Amino acid sequence: MSYSRWISSDFYTYWKSPVTSNKLDNVLACHIDLADTHELTYRQCKEYLVDQEALKIRLGINTEGVEELRVYMKRFIKDVDQEFDDIPHTESPYG
Repeated sequence: MSYSRWISSDFYTYWKSPVTSNKLDNVLACHIDLADTHELTYRQCKEYLVDQEALKIRLGINTEGVEELRVYMKRFIKDVDQEFDDIPHTESPYG
């Protein structure tokens, strides 16, 4: 499943999951270019929705990039929640 593609984005992001029964082990892969790839766990994505400055620093991206990635992280979290069906997805004041 892809959340973004380079055709319309500076990022290529997708759900890269190990075979696991633990929701927290699921990973959102984020390619900024061919050489710069980051793997963000479910837990990290939830934390970065709150601490956007940390995301900006870790990935070395600008504010617009953070806003775009937040959209993909929210989709990823929602999909993981639905897959594991133990925590319903609800909107939070942080995103």
